[in-house]
Amino acid sequence: MSPPPAHIRVMLVEDHEMIRSGINKLLEPVHDITIVGTHRTAEEAINELGSKRPDVVVLDHQLPAMTGAEACKHIIHRMPRAGVVFLTGYSSDEILHACLAAGGQGYVLKDAGSDDLIRAIRAVAAGRSFLSPAVTRQVIRWASTARTWHKKAGALTHREIEILSLVGQSLSNKEIAERLSISIATVKFHLSQAMKKLGARRRWDAVAAALERGVI
Repeated sequence: MSPPPAHIRVMLVEDHEMIRSGINKLLEPVHDITIVGTHRTAEEAINELGSKRPDVVVLDHQLPAMTGAEACKHIIHRMPRAGVVFLTGYSSDEILHACLAAGGQGYVLKDAGSDDLIRAIRAVAAGRSFLSPAVTRQVIRWASTARTWHKKAGALTHREIEILSLVGQSLSNKEIAERLSISIATVKFHLSQAMKKLGARRRWDAVAAALERGVI
């Protein structure tokens, strides 16, 4: 991996003013980090990518109009060389998976130590990944559980794989039905079949198992 740039250009996207102010105060004295923009919405940030040219975008997940995971996809599409660090108070399996699947390279919880954010920015700027320790434990648990399911799972059908992939993108059953032009009942049937084959009790556990198998 390459070393991070001498001056890491950081864009901050956070809709709460007090949190934006706190992060600014944390990062401003750091000698190798330059804050090039702070924005309340993802739309504002995306529109400024070309002029601000950030190396790293620090992004909340809960934003007006679109989720952080959706914003991450837009950011990477517009500026593939920019890394994304999620700074959020949410650590559910659903949100964590959506953010990582969207291309996030860093995931820092807001109750983590302030040094974690600085380390995450430096790591992502250098092309590495960084997860808060609590998040790392979740990912390890996913992998451990998925390995167990892999041994027991039967063959997934094309439709089951297709639906699990869309679940992994945080789509609801209704959204999946609309995307595939099938009924919600059909979505539920195929999802339940996939969960049964994977020995999963929850839809996101099934997604984790399918990811480990490399089928989605």
